[in-house]
Amino acid sequence: MSSSEEMLVLPSVLSFIASIATQSDRACETVLEAGILDMLLHIYIVFTTLSDTAPQDAYLKDALRGACRLIFGILNQSPQRQRTVFNHPVCILWTGYHSYHPGYAVQANIQDRCAAWRRADRSNVMRRVLAIYRSKNDAMDLCADIVELTK
Repeated sequence: MSSSEEMLVLPSVLSFIASIATQSDRACETVLEAGILDMLLHIYIVFTTLSDTAPQDAYLKDALRGACRLIFGILNQSPQRQRTVFNHPVCILWTGYHSYHPGYAVQANIQDRCAAWRRADRSNVMRRVLAIYRSKNDAMDLCADIVELTK
């Protein structure tokens, strides 16, 4: 299966994972333990490389964004899980998703992004560097990450 084919099925996979997470607290914990937040971080990294010029590409980005929002919304329903979710780098790096955190500022500041990249796995940092190099989208996030990754 090609990378573009994988991206086409990803919203459905994320929706399936979301439906599992809604079954019980234990199911939600299992989804967290299985690494859904790392998966969302990887999606964030490749999201900027997706074109939105073709109608199907724009649809894919909207579907991915919606599926990710659904998962964040489900994971944040329990106060016990909020700490785990909000301590993961993806909640700061993917602008807009940290807004689920009660009382969090609308925009993550640069220091928060810097700290989040330092906590991220090195392979994710390298993927982000490649995504920045290839991307023409999400200029604000790209600029912030370029500043951090060049330190």
